[in-house]
Amino acid sequence: VPSGLTLYWFTNNLLSVSQTAFLRANFKAPEINDDMSTSGAAPVERVSVADLQPKPVQKDKRSGDKFWALKQAESGGGSAG
Repeated sequence: VPSGLTLYWFTNNLLSVSQTAFLRANFKAPEINDDMSTSGAAPVERVSVADLQPKPVQKDKRSGDKFWALKQAESGGGSAG
């Protein structure tokens, strides 16, 4: 490993550790209540995965039909085969 890269890694790690230690010593994490959000965001309704219903699958269409219709329209309507 080149000496410049080693010096960069060492300096960067030293500064990152000291910055983390400074921030943890001087700033405390805010208390979060379950009743209200401190971010001001709208409350989110929690839903169980068991309550979700899968979308019904259309049996009459294949998955590539829309692609081929667009491809035909792009090529002028003729068959591309």
